[in-house]
Amino acid sequence: MKNILFALAGLTGSLFVSASAQADRLDVTGTTDVYGQVSAQNFGVGVGIEHWFTNNVGIGGGVSGGIGSNFQVIDVRALFLLDNEFNIANSPARPFASAGLAAVQGPSYFGSNATGAGPEISAGVMWETPWVKNLYFRPEIIVHLFNVKTTYAIGGTSYTYDAGYQNVDATFAAIYRF
Repeated sequence: MKNILFALAGLTGSLFVSASAQADRLDVTGTTDVYGQVSAQNFGVGVGIEHWFTNNVGIGGGVSGGIGSNFQVIDVRALFLLDNEFNIANSPARPFASAGLAAVQGPSYFGSNATGAGPEISAGVMWETPWVKNLYFRPEIIVHLFNVKTTYAIGGTSYTYDAGYQNVDATFAAIYRF
């Protein structure tokens, strides 16, 4: 887990260093976003909504479901856009981080139940595309700081084992801003 946290810190730090003073302004104050995302590790797709109270702070939530892994995730998180702007393809981008809570429900077979819940953190980049007004892309790394366990009960005795859920996930979101 320490390695994951160091990797997130390194990613965020490298985004600070790469910031450019010539970047256009990416302002999100008072906006609401809807997004669709894909998950690389847990093979899922999801949707969500976010609202930005200031140019740096927002709140969001989403749901996703596994395509190949059968895991469903519900999350609520505080969102943070950092001021260190830079350009990607001549369009503004800003480092992004979040912290929140997530609940995961996994497949159930023959009386088993796969569940987990707890804190999550993430880091990535929010980028305004140059091609479509109000369309943004956000690649991010999400870390769930909890394990998903499967509990299987046989005749009054319960057995617990790892459900195979990947705690570290790479996601890519397409965001439309209102």
